[in-house]
Amino acid sequence: MLAGELTEREKYWGKKRRPTHFLCLRITDPEVRGQVASTHAHITDVNAEYADCIIPPECLHMTLACLGLDTQEEVRARRSCTTIKLPF
Repeated sequence: MLAGELTEREKYWGKKRRPTHFLCLRITDPEVRGQVASTHAHITDVNAEYADCIIPPECLHMTLACLGLDTQEEVRARRSCTTIKLPF
């Protein structure tokens, strides 16, 4: 890369705000977690090098949105919805 040339990462992000937080739903269904664990086992059987980058099923979640919170006021507002229990 030449001096002053942008990396691919810099080209993508440019002046965009990078996400600092995310909104997600935790996946707690034992059957889903079991299937994910089986998939992880298969992946690591094929290539053990992937073991270090696989997230455990206990951390399984679905990301709904990425947020760019830059100020303390924005972070405080986010704290008001840290844990919301849904009926499903």
